[in-house]
Amino acid sequence: FVTATFSSVPSLMLAVGGLGLFGGLFGIVVGATANRPGLIAHAVMLSLVFIVQLASIFTTAELRSQLQNSILDQLNFDLYDVATQYWQDPDFQDSWDELQRTYACCGFNGFNTGYQDWKAGSRNGLNTLKKLDSVPDSCCLHEM
Repeated sequence: FVTATFSSVPSLMLAVGGLGLFGGLFGIVVGATANRPGLIAHAVMLSLVFIVQLASIFTTAELRSQLQNSILDQLNFDLYDVATQYWQDPDFQDSWDELQRTYACCGFNGFNTGYQDWKAGSRNGLNTLKKLDSVPDSCCLHEM
């Protein structure tokens, strides 16, 4: 899923930040000298920064939508099965721990659910494993 669009979003955001910093410094210099053509150039530059900022917002929103539709919605798995397999299969557990440590994330069902995915794996509290209603250590900032 790493495409040109995926890698262009961070570059676009960095460019907006750099242009904003340069525009602010330029505005300080032009404001101190009260140079009319400089103030007009500053206004035009800030307008361009604003337009590029809007472009980065919409590009990010579109990319997130594509990622949600193409990756996460195609994953059909039972939360209970994933949570159960995590606690029973050491290789599966190592893979999930490595993924969560590397990307500083926790969970597997969506963008906004986080650690609650692991709790959702216990079918209404009727779990056969004692650990099934707990969160893996790799979800924590400081592992136990």
